[in-house]
Amino acid sequence: MKNIILSVSDSEYDFFIQLIKKFDFLEIKKEGIDISKEHQQFVLNRIKSSNPAELIEWDLVKNKFKTM
Repeated sequence: MKNIILSVSDSEYDFFIQLIKKFDFLEIKKEGIDISKEHQQFVLNRIKSSNPAELIEWDLVKNKFKTM
């Protein structure tokens, strides 16, 4: 079996899924999670407005969790 990964615009997604379901030799697997455009923009804005001087290295944060 071969795997194909496709990117479909949000506006055409429902149509595309209905079309694919017509083919009985295809299997649809949905993996991962959907993140809304609004949430993506919110996170990007938080990243842009963050102060690099206040950031902490991931390894330091991770080690704090291990010692709890």
